[in-house]
Amino acid sequence: MPLSERHKKNRKKNIVVALCLIAFVILIYLGSVVKSGGG
Repeated sequence: MPLSERHKKNRKKNIVVALCLIAFVILIYLGSVVKSGGG
């Protein structure tokens, strides 16, 4: 496998991981807001 191909694949994977982390943080944030809001 060419190095550039592997790098591209890794970058794509990193973007997916970053999106998962962001979604996780948003879920926690929304959960805390709902809790403090009494909803």
